[in-house]
Amino acid sequence: ELTLYPLSCTTQTKLLFGWTPAALWFVAYQLINHEVSMYCSLSERTVFLNMCPLFALFIEPLVLPSRVENVLNQTFSSKMALITMAFGAVLFSLQYPDFSANGLRSAGLLVALVLPYRLLQRMLLADCQDAPATLLCAFDGLLLTVPAACLTVLNERFFLEAWNVWLHNPSIMLMFGLSIFAFIGNHLSVLYLLKATSATSTLVFGNLSNFVVVFEGIVFFSDPVFEAPLVFTGIALSLLGGVWYAIEQSDPADDGKISMNEAGAETASRCV
Repeated sequence: ELTLYPLSCTTQTKLLFGWTPAALWFVAYQLINHEVSMYCSLSERTVFLNMCPLFALFIEPLVLPSRVENVLNQTFSSKMALITMAFGAVLFSLQYPDFSANGLRSAGLLVALVLPYRLLQRMLLADCQDAPATLLCAFDGLLLTVPAACLTVLNERFFLEAWNVWLHNPSIMLMFGLSIFAFIGNHLSVLYLLKATSATSTLVFGNLSNFVVVFEGIVFFSDPVFEAPLVFTGIALSLLGGVWYAIEQSDPADDGKISMNEAGAETASRCV
């Protein structure tokens, strides 16, 4: 039997078959994500996505089966950090001038999709722990190729002619290469995070990159963040709440308590 170290081809096929629901959700997520990029500003997208971790905090322990390890650090401070993110999103929405019907619809679809998507990934990764993240990433990308190719054929009548022009444009090819690198790197990092931590923490850590996203939106696309006080306050609270949550999840004091408890248990067992 042909094998691909360290798992046999038969085993990997079974793992990929079990991972298929998450891969299909990945396809839907990417399609909606591109629609959000078209209709929403970078700041608008950031604030909407910052609503997701608060919902995930309460839903994740309820829907995930017992076989999935609960790694959430549900301290009072971490809950307050997520509430701060959500409160910032509310403030942002009260005074943001560029909301549109298409933007609200696409952003709402993304928020409704991303939470069950991350929870499904987290649940299935518990069953696919032996599958390399690179293999799962490649499988997701392979499935995404099918609808991407269909949409290209339907919407771009002169795609081959345009592609020939793009190949001779250094700026487009540079962005194309950077897009491939960022797309693969982001998806791999999410899979590794979901293997190591909760869906809630993965959502928050992913949103921390929004510091850069918001800065780019202000500098390159003139997002009207500074024109209204509530908009600026809301985006600041959303981003700082994410940092606060990340600090709480990596608090060394908790690790010290765990280590002391383990040491105490070991001492007690020796005494017995």
